Amino acid sequence: MGAPEGAVDVLVARTCDADRDVRYWAAWALSGSPAPQARAALERLMTDEDANVRDAARQALAPPTGWP
Repeated sequence: MGAPEGAVDVLVARTCDADRDVRYWAAWALSGSPAPQARAALERLMTDEDANVRDAARQALAPPTGWP
């Protein structure tokens, strides 16, 4: 689950974009990525100025639900 390995670095870079929508979708796309740089970027987004970006980061870092 999560972004393909080659896309992670591109998505991590997008988490610093000036456009909040770009940051939001980058967080969404990084959801479930096991890459350490993805987790670090998502943790940084937890303090983003935009509430929707923070929420996307929180959801991306949350463990999957519905698993036995």
